[in-house]
Amino acid sequence: MASGDQKQKNVTAVQAMLSVLKANPGTNAAPLKDTYSLAKASPERGRWYFVATCSGCKRDTPLFEDTTGGSVGNPFTGSGGFRVPCYHCGKEVRASPGDVQPVLWQL
Repeated sequence: MASGDQKQKNVTAVQAMLSVLKANPGTNAAPLKDTYSLAKASPERGRWYFVATCSGCKRDTPLFEDTTGGSVGNPFTGSGGFRVPCYHCGKEVRASPGDVQPVLWQL
């Protein structure tokens, strides 16, 4: 299990990848080879986040902020994914690239 520091570093690394995609419109894929444990997000209403649905409570949980404002859709591909505690119930959410979607947070 990744430490709290490593989880935050993983979030920072993913957001850096998104910055590259945003700066280079012709680049539209972010391949994932590994599964990354992420720090629990503290979402703010009116901001964009990449989310996945929790298998426990069936609600969307934020993985990390979408710094592109939803402009790149879901750029994640590959065999890796993300793990994060559910924002609502605390159960571990495991998300493959196909499970991830950008959402304007409304809660």
